[in-house]
Amino acid sequence: MRVHPKTSRAHAWIRWILAFELLLGLAGLGIAMVVATSGTPQPTAVWVRTAIGLFLTALTLYYAWKASQGSIWAYRRLRALTIGLPIITMLIAMIPGFYPTWMIIEQILFSIGMITAAAILLNTHMRETYRPTQ
Repeated sequence: MRVHPKTSRAHAWIRWILAFELLLGLAGLGIAMVVATSGTPQPTAVWVRTAIGLFLTALTLYYAWKASQGSIWAYRRLRALTIGLPIITMLIAMIPGFYPTWMIIEQILFSIGMITAAAILLNTHMRETYRPTQ
């Protein structure tokens, strides 16, 4: 099942989504730098979130690569991250005044991407494909 065309298509979609997430994180870093250099200091939360977000997105890309090679442990970690990250991201983004508006929008887009990837990973075909063998 791991070489099935449906599996290959699912992995291709996940790679595209995660590449978008990485570009979104880099754009967030760029916006923060431009805004900060134009005289509006950004809260520490922006810099921390950007750094952690880029790291976790790179980690999800690594897990996606390993899962596409057939790794069940990578599939499970990828699935956990794509489910957990949007929840945490949106909970933190809802704290009033914690992030500037542009970052809240970035967080919403990030969450939509991760939820989409999670939906692909949780479809019946993918769950059956990565079911542990007994």
